[in-house]
Amino acid sequence: MIRRFEGYKDYSWMEQKYVKESLSSYDIGRLCSLSATSVQYWLRKHGIIARPKDAHLRLKQKLRNDAALKEILNQLFPLKKK
Repeated sequence: MIRRFEGYKDYSWMEQKYVKESLSSYDIGRLCSLSATSVQYWLRKHGIIARPKDAHLRLKQKLRNDAALKEILNQLFPLKKK
């Protein structure tokens, strides 16, 4: 019998993973051997407000844009090595 990690039952663990680490309900479900729907149930039960469905896509796009901007800035203003 496979034991399921039950961190999802703990408010502070769920807040850490979902809010602070920005994991999706699908990702948390994989950590706990749950479905994304079950994770969403526990988010509601803990009173944690769910992000819009496409929020993870917007976050990934922002990170890509930030990385591209850093690359452009590094090309324009290379750091001087000592």
